[in-house]
Amino acid sequence: SLQQTLESNDKPIEESTRQIFPLIKHIEWLKTAQKQLLDMGSQKAKVERNFVYKTINEELLVTYVEDKANSMGFLSMDDADALGGIDQLHELAMKNLIEQKVPQVENQGAGGKYALRLDGFFDATIALVLSYFLPKMELQGRPLVAIPSRDELLICGDGLDEDIWSLLEITEEIFNQAPYQISSRLFRMSNEGALETVYFQRYEKDSQ
Repeated sequence: SLQQTLESNDKPIEESTRQIFPLIKHIEWLKTAQKQLLDMGSQKAKVERNFVYKTINEELLVTYVEDKANSMGFLSMDDADALGGIDQLHELAMKNLIEQKVPQVENQGAGGKYALRLDGFFDATIALVLSYFLPKMELQGRPLVAIPSRDELLICGDGLDEDIWSLLEITEEIFNQAPYQISSRLFRMSNEGALETVYFQRYEKDSQ
């Protein structure tokens, strides 16, 4: 499967720009994929150019794919260079995400707890464009975002303890059962729109 996603494109990447999208992954995914390629006999220098990505935080990264008819192919550094560099690739991918995917997103939920639904492939990636949906949500406090798997994006505010604990429990449950895991942690959106990892500490109070 990994080998197939890295096969050469049928046509130059410049002719497939409408099909290029960002994709949120956990950093461990990249380490595992690179190790697999090394184990398959690929040269280290080549492996390091097999994937192009930007780091979001200590847990997450965004990589880039060509959304083909029957599969998704990961873009390489060579592809990024052909399009003018990583920054230009990111700008193009985000433009496609906003124009083609955002209008298809369904906002589910009420009362401070929400889920954004898309197509099972890019649901988690909508975390990159939450500003399009937050104005329609009634959140208590700053947004807390859960990205337990590729097809789940859950949101609540950080102002109510019971909402936070509920989101944590749901996130851990989904993460433990998901075939395409991303993260069991929550992420708080900063005022600048960045996703910051939140670290919770459980404690006992009155035997609870």
